[in-house]
Order: sequence, then structure tokens, then C-alpha cells
Amino acid sequence: MAEGTSKRKEVTLFVVRTGDSAMVKQLNKSIVLNCIRRSSPISRTSISRMTGLNKSTVSVLTAELLTEGQIVELGTGHSTGGRRPKLLSFNGRVGLALGIEVGVTFLRGVLCDLTGNILASHQMPMPPGRSVEAALSALVQMAQQLMKQAPKTPMGVLGLGVGVPGVVDRDQGTVLLAPNLGWRDLQLRTLLQQSLGLPVFLENEANAAALGEKWFGAGSGVPNMLYVSVGTGIGTGVILGGQLFRGGHGLAGEAGHMVLEAGGPPCNCGNRGCWELYASEAALLRRLRDVSQDAETIYQLASRGDPRVVTAISAVGEYLGIGLVSLVNIFDPDLVVIGGPMARCGKWLINPAERVLSERLMLRRARNLHITVGTLGENSCALGAASILVEAHFSSGGMVV
Repeated sequence: MAEGTSKRKEVTLFVVRTGDSAMVKQLNKSIVLNCIRRSSPISRTSISRMTGLNKSTVSVLTAELLTEGQIVELGTGHSTGGRRPKLLSFNGRVGLALGIEVGVTFLRGVLCDLTGNILASHQMPMPPGRSVEAALSALVQMAQQLMKQAPKTPMGVLGLGVGVPGVVDRDQGTVLLAPNLGWRDLQLRTLLQQSLGLPVFLENEANAAALGEKWFGAGSGVPNMLYVSVGTGIGTGVILGGQLFRGGHGLAGEAGHMVLEAGGPPCNCGNRGCWELYASEAALLRRLRDVSQDAETIYQLASRGDPRVVTAISAVGEYLGIGLVSLVNIFDPDLVVIGGPMARCGKWLINPAERVLSERLMLRRARNLHITVGTLGENSCALGAASILVEAHFSSGGMVV
């Protein structure tokens, strides 16, 4: 009896050691892959120096990555005294990712490689009404249309990321509440996976756009970033230490409903005096109700420097800055990226916000804080949704998600 017990313990210990060894290898592979992605072209010796891994480990892992097609050899670099080193680079075309933004009135989708290069894109109107079935059919149709345009790659299409304007339980793949779509407790991930046969990830639209700017846009290489989407409302995504901050219940980033005035006008959320009542596209249109209620017309007037429109945008920009003061004091970001429809207003919106920050931040922190417009434009959310697959790919050492 004692001998049998001893054998069972030995087997258990052996399994644990095997699991740990595989986990360490996967972690090291992820480290090497990310090093090559960030620093291409790069030699094996440089990878060893930058990662702290010994040269034999780097050689084994890069050999695997070459076999899998995840990296390629570019040629030789300059010699520092010995043989000229062979240079390695990440192969962005090893796999593809789909990303779709679910708008209130539209769907926008992209097919991209793992470096964010868009290979195909498509936009279509959201079906009228609030039929979940019709919306789901349109989502599946868009994803299938993009998949048909996918070139052959070693890993194929890794999956689909979806950005939704509402509260999302990412772990369960559920849209908890998307009021403008009429969605509540919708098991969207399950429904899409059943139709497409692909892994599906859900994310709040502002969080998705923040990820897009982090991976492929203005926030690339910035560890701490605040992304603010200014449209009909305000959404925010917070990147801390290179990771998206979701909070304890996935609700972090709902800063548009931060209260600026306790006795302010009522908001759709049920509160009063929320930030987005003063610093959004809707707030701009209220200021210019006797000029036009068409946002596109307003933006065209702004591009021509129309004095009344510029003044109204400046006032919205000041309120944008007032809200940013609190967020910057809380999160201390290295960069603030402005996205969404109102980002088209450029300096008319950014300059007043920067002025308010310089006047109101503690210790004049704004002297070292940069505010910029996002570089991904209308594709920020769709690309960000696709980047969820890219992020999973690199964190897993290139294993299929």
C-alpha cells in the first residue's frame, strides 16, 4: 500500500514538472517573438542580450519560429569582429485577424495581418429596427465576406474581434447592455462562433479602439495611455503598464458619465451633469442647433474655419479638458489620444483642452503630457477588435488562439 502511494506521488510530481517545463518554454517563446516583432531586423545574439535568455535557448526557439513561418531570415548584418550575423524579422503574414465595429447605424469590418496592415475592409448599414436576428445575420455576412478575401497563410484567420457600444462581459462573451442597440444579456460570442466556426472575442468599442491605437497607432510603444473617443457620447480606454485596464467588473472606462455638475441637466444614463453632456458631438450640435443638426455639415464648416463653429468647438474642447484633468490626475498617463468623430476637429478641439490641462493640473503635469489625435481614423475600433487576436497570439508565443 505504501509503495503504491509512493508511485502515485512520483507520477504527480513528474506531471507537474512537465507542465512547468512546457509553460516556461511557451513563455520564453513569447518573449523571443515579441522581441523580434519590436526590434526587427535583429540577430540571435542581440535577442539573447535583450531578453537575458542564453544563446542556445534563443537558437532552439528561433528555429521553431522559422519552421512555423512566424519569422523569416532577411540576410546578414554587420560583423562586430566575427561572422556576420543572420538577421531575423517577424512575418506579419503568418496569420490574419478579423475585426468588426458594431455601430448604432453601421457595421465596419477589416481583415488585417498581424502587423495591422489592412488587407480588406467593408462597411454596411446596420439593419433597421432593433432585431437581434437581423443584426446577427449582418455580422455573420460581413465576417464571411471578409474571410472570402483572405489570402492563404500558414495559420489562416485566427479569429474575430467585435467592438460593441455598450457594457461587455468579455470573459463570458456577453453583451450585458447596449442601450442604443436595444441589446441586453446577449450571448453574442456563442451565437457568432456557432455560425462562423472561429474563436470570437468581444470588447467595448472604446476599449477596442484604445487597443488599436496601442498596437498599431499613436500609442505604439507607450506604456501608459488614455484614449478618449468623442462622438455622440464619450468613451474612454485606459492602458496601464502596456495592458488594457478593465477594472474589477469590466466597467472601467465609462468616464463619459463622470459627473461635472451635480445639478446639471439629466443624462440618458439616469444621472445628471455627466461629462458627455458638455464635451461630446451631441453637445456641439446643441450649441449649433440653429446652424445645422447634421454633424457632417458642422465638420465641413470647421474645416473652412467658420468662426461660429470654431467658437463652439473650442467651448466643447474646454469641457473636454475639464474632464481630462480628473482622469490625468487619477491615471497619470504618458499620452492622451483623442479619437471618435470629433477628432476631425483637430486643433480647434485639442488646443482648448490642452490649455485647460496646463492651467488646472497638479504640479503643472501638462508640461510633460502630450495630447494627440488618433492615427487610425475610422478604423480604430475595428482594428482594435482585430488586435485582440494579435495580442493573444503574441502572449501565447504564437500558438493558435
